[in-house]
Amino acid sequence: MSSRTCSRRQTTRVTRTTGGYQPLLLQGLFQGSKEAMADCYAHSYFNDWTLSDGVTESAYGYICGDSERRAIRDWAASMNAPLG
Repeated sequence: MSSRTCSRRQTTRVTRTTGGYQPLLLQGLFQGSKEAMADCYAHSYFNDWTLSDGVTESAYGYICGDSERRAIRDWAASMNAPLG
């Protein structure tokens, strides 16, 4: 690989972090559970209230409320995480 190619390439460094989710849990959102938060993220990502395809149910079964969905959207936007 030439130095010319390397200088043009943009790289993103990923560091090991927690994603800043703890303050949300400490506020009492998602029942204080990162698994419930993950379910809420998935619900928000798919813009659906269930993680079922009619045959298979996935996740922990937690359904987040409107305030938690707003918190997930704000949290995801702060990290440029994709949402549906």
